[in-house]
Amino acid sequence: MIRRIAVLLGLGALTLLAISVIVFGATQALPGDITVQLLGVQATPEAAEQLKQQLGLDRPVVVQYFAWILGVLQGDFGTSLANQLPVAELMRARLLNTLVLAGISLAITVPLSILVGTIAARYRDSWFDRALVAVTTIISGIPEFVIGILLVSIVLFLKLTAIPPVSTLDPTRTIWEQSSMLILPVVTLVLTAVPLLSRMVRSTVVEQLDAEYIVMGRLNGLPTRDLVLRQALPNAFPPLIQSVALVTRYLVAGVVMVEVVFGFPGMGTALIDSVALRDLPTVQFVALALAAVIVAANILADIFATLATPKLRTAIA
Repeated sequence: MIRRIAVLLGLGALTLLAISVIVFGATQALPGDITVQLLGVQATPEAAEQLKQQLGLDRPVVVQYFAWILGVLQGDFGTSLANQLPVAELMRARLLNTLVLAGISLAITVPLSILVGTIAARYRDSWFDRALVAVTTIISGIPEFVIGILLVSIVLFLKLTAIPPVSTLDPTRTIWEQSSMLILPVVTLVLTAVPLLSRMVRSTVVEQLDAEYIVMGRLNGLPTRDLVLRQALPNAFPPLIQSVALVTRYLVAGVVMVEVVFGFPGMGTALIDSVALRDLPTVQFVALALAAVIVAANILADIFATLATPKLRTAIA
């Protein structure tokens, strides 16, 4: 098992290295000029060239990449071009905010999806099952920002003063002291993720319910409830764990849009702001950090799926 974990970590590191090349190349291709952002449109060519030399932007792109990636490996993500502060220091609180938002959303999404999907599979082709498929299909086609705007409209229309329509946080207080600011962003993410995961749960549990061991259990008179809860659902865990990893990627992508809609100070809003300012070190940090979260989720899913599969667990023990 230790060897398998080492292999997964190695593959994850190689994946992040490849992503770093793509991220760096993409940021270099962004339109605009950072010197114009910092000096203004009235800046002379001499001043712009001097600033590029100070920032190291006059060096070849390959040299810039290796200087950046070596710094990243040492925990130095560079200095923000917009305000001349260390990127890691600027993004620490925003990264925590995004992880909390995505973590709470995932913690609600997973059990709710398992409950809904299992009930739908248990009562396959019933009115509940058909309604679930119809509703989840409709919701899945609605973008996150549309759901967010609809929720804000409902809150304002009903005058629900306890639920803030905008999630701007006070930097002098912890996120837990302002937990009400998380309500609408979390609900938005849950509403977009549950339809996807619940359908995966339903499909996986239905497949297990059609398996031979379940049929034999029914012929032997075992209660359907016991077969579902004690046999079908546990055996469905390995593919469900992989499904959770997929939904995690979905949430990480969706959190960017949700943060922008609600003005939530996380990695999503930081990405949009830094792209607008052409603050390349910040853009690179945000993109690499979000990619690292996804890679970590995939590695953990692979490990837990292996542990949940007796044959695989025995084979690599």
